[in-house]
Amino acid sequence: EQLLVDGPARAAGKGFFHLGNSAHSPDHRFFAWAEDESGAEKYRIYVRDLETGAIVADGPSDAFGSFAFSPDSRWLYWTWRNASSRPARIYRRPAEGGADMLVYEESDPAFLMDVRLTASKAWIVIRCWNDVTSEVRVIADGAPILIEPRTVGMLYSVDHQGKHFIILTNADGAVDFKLMLADIGHPGRANWRPLVAHRPGRFITEMRAFAWHVVRVERVEGNPVLIVHDMNSGADRVIGFDEAAY
Repeated sequence: EQLLVDGPARAAGKGFFHLGNSAHSPDHRFFAWAEDESGAEKYRIYVRDLETGAIVADGPSDAFGSFAFSPDSRWLYWTWRNASSRPARIYRRPAEGGADMLVYEESDPAFLMDVRLTASKAWIVIRCWNDVTSEVRVIADGAPILIEPRTVGMLYSVDHQGKHFIILTNADGAVDFKLMLADIGHPGRANWRPLVAHRPGRFITEMRAFAWHVVRVERVEGNPVLIVHDMNSGADRVIGFDEAAY
């Protein structure tokens, strides 16, 4: 057993303490976590080198809490808060410590922003959104790639599997959302093709990509329903529960 971070010990003597997001680097050399000591959701991100046990000096401060290690474990991507406490920039810095480099800046204060790693651990995802509109960029090992420019009224989110991006969206009047596929080399909306069609009354609230399957959650008559989609056969399998309401 290896203790990575001792929350109660770090909270001792402080008026407020919240241990936020935490993650290993893909190669498991580094472990990072976010701490808020004010209650204002203003985080500092700490990185521990698990080879030495030491915490890397001068972790990111004024952070929004979301962060991700790059697929090659060399970089830490993190979200910076501006003076109005809005997530406004994505920076990256060497995982073992060093200077920050600006990756993306959001100029519209109406948009929130976060950064994460896809389930495949192959791409960094930067998503900007508000209640009615969103926009996604992805990064493998270079500059951010825009999936589809923001269009007022269109929401979408992206995950990755194999040769495809999987897109959850309300585009084209899909008020209860649908799932689309896009080739990695041509990810724009003009190249999206159906994976799970829109069905009114079955609101797709979220999806997760796995090696050979995509799992989605549909809210039907108030109940969340788990459905496993086999990417090879195209078949759906519903995860059943004995109770009518759950």
